[in-house]
Formats: sequence, C-alpha cells, structure tokens
Amino acid sequence: MNDHELVSGVLAANDPRLADALVGQHYAEVYHLAYSILGDPADADDAAQETFLRALRHWESFQPGSSLKSWLA
Repeated sequence: MNDHELVSGVLAANDPRLADALVGQHYAEVYHLAYSILGDPADADDAAQETFLRALRHWESFQPGSSLKSWLA
C-alpha cells in the first residue's frame, strides 16, 4: 500500500491495520532521524513512537498530495 492509500484509508476509516501499515513503512526512517538528533537508541525509539502517536492524533493537518515522509519528520 502506498502513502496516498494509507493516508486516505486512515482518514476515511478508523482502521488500526492501516495505522500499523503506516508505522511499518516509515518507522525506520523516523527512528534514524531521531537517532541522528538524539544519539541514544532508547530516546530515539521513544521519539519515533511519539511521532506516530501524534501523527495519528493529527491526521487532519496532513495535506493530501504532500510528502508523508516530510510531514512525519
């Protein structure tokens, strides 16, 4: 499933499988960014988890057609 389909699905239906797919596709990128900033694996993991929790709470601020990767970063 591509980013557009994931975002559309999450916005249209409250389906936890879509949220899991979103995390699965982007967790490594978010984690590596957090690690490059924080320098600690545990802190990077916490920051990555918080990123996805906030993203799922604030889907309405995502502009369809924009970069999901950039929005998460």
